[in-house]
Amino acid sequence: MNVANVVILLGCRSSGCSPSEELKGRVKETVNLYRSLKEKAVIIPSGGFSEEGCGLSEAEFMLRELLKYNIPRERIFLEEKARTTIGNAFFSKLLIESNNIEYEMIHIVSSCYHMDRSELIFKSIFSTENIGNRYCFGDVQARESEIDKLKRDSSILEKMKGKSAEYIENTFMEYL
Repeated sequence: MNVANVVILLGCRSSGCSPSEELKGRVKETVNLYRSLKEKAVIIPSGGFSEEGCGLSEAEFMLRELLKYNIPRERIFLEEKARTTIGNAFFSKLLIESNNIEYEMIHIVSSCYHMDRSELIFKSIFSTENIGNRYCFGDVQARESEIDKLKRDSSILEKMKGKSAEYIENTFMEYL
């Protein structure tokens, strides 16, 4: 499949069995971006974690929200393994490759406080500068925990460089 743009929508944990306002905000930002791209894009909702007993992944929550905006189901590829931002990038890349999606640009949608770390991770995992503008929802100010995670993730990404997907999945599973 040849598309100009891949929009990767990063999940966030929900409380209970319904999407949080933060997740809904990320979805709305994704819909606006998708429409501005004149629908020459696919969307990858990425996230595997959900509350115990819920039975839905973050990706499934996002899919349901996207469909409410009449985004065509065939333009959405679910990534349901990721438990972290590194996992979002890693498993989204594998999903793109396994579906032979050829693209010119990757766009990441998340919360604004999360964008610096997300951008660093995606550029490292995808080994590309073809990461689009920032598309985010909410407060721009980085939370203190994000700064600590950025330091940790930088170290992990350095250790992953040049390794095969299988090696990364086997060795770094706790960070995916």
